[in-house]
Amino acid sequence: MLQTALRRGVYRPTAVPAFSRAMSFSYPGPRKLGDLVKLPLLERESPEKIRHIWREYHNDEERRTDGKRPSFAEVLESSQYSQLRLRSKQSPMFVFPVLKPKGYINLVTQFQDTFCLATSLEEYQKRRSFSFPHVTITFFEELMKEKNIVLMRADMFSPDLTRDEGQQMFQSLLRFYLSDREYTRFVETFNSRPREFNFQDLLKEIQVTQLNGK
Repeated sequence: MLQTALRRGVYRPTAVPAFSRAMSFSYPGPRKLGDLVKLPLLERESPEKIRHIWREYHNDEERRTDGKRPSFAEVLESSQYSQLRLRSKQSPMFVFPVLKPKGYINLVTQFQDTFCLATSLEEYQKRRSFSFPHVTITFFEELMKEKNIVLMRADMFSPDLTRDEGQQMFQSLLRFYLSDREYTRFVETFNSRPREFNFQDLLKEIQVTQLNGK
């Protein structure tokens, strides 16, 4: 069992086939930037202004009290996104331990084209390709060529995660796919050399990062 392997600290290669199947469902998040903003108006602005508008838009969402699902955002340079996109094709899946007040929850992430899906390890073990996502992350490429930026948005659908915990996973995903050190040590190893992957080392890395407030 994968859960047993994770508890022992070593991801065993016998579990790899379980992670080779794509999650299959009707995507619950926005697929196009035009679904969220008036794109022709946004395209008139400078990259710096677009960054400000995008972040303020999601800050306003954070302040809402109407019960709508939490969402948050980031902006990447085109070069960053190109690197992330390449690595997400080479290493499409990973397991992120998300720290909670008591213990942690493991989220399985999988990149599919211009979005990334995250579901709990427990959900994935039960339903495999039919798992419903706890978090979706969408990469909007509409401004990539003209403005040299890619807008990102994460939408949360699980009551088991707080907004802060969702952001923790969101930032960890960016860090582990964009940092040469973390990508090579953990993500690439998980996908390409599973016998060498050590979950306990990953957990310690994330715990230290959270403790230091990085």
